[in-house]
Amino acid sequence: MLGGTVERTFGERDGAPLGILVALAAPMAAGALVARLDEEFGGLEAVVPGGSAPVARVASARAMTDALVREAAGLGAALWLTGELRRPGEPALRASGMHAVAVGHRRSERWALARLGRLLGEAEPAMRLAFAY
Repeated sequence: MLGGTVERTFGERDGAPLGILVALAAPMAAGALVARLDEEFGGLEAVVPGGSAPVARVASARAMTDALVREAAGLGAALWLTGELRRPGEPALRASGMHAVAVGHRRSERWALARLGRLLGEAEPAMRLAFAY
């Protein structure tokens, strides 16, 4: 998608990580990154602007709490990528200056299934896959 590498996981619930921190191949201006995400996901639900520095790390998690957003900001994330913005994390977004992009749950699930299909197809070319949305 953006040529990034998963640096680490963060947060935890029931012994499983809640989020990932992705280091982009090269820092990007937030506006350019938002445009790339819009293209990649086929639309966006919401964009919350943050600081003016280029984005080098993106955080994404399966929850959006104050503590998770603050942890991601402390790890250097400058953009929070999510399916849906959640009120509990909004104060931390404002305090950290982190950008936030919500792609929508349906879009994020479709994107993930398509990506999984591509990865499985590369790993096992003879595999036949069908996804129902």
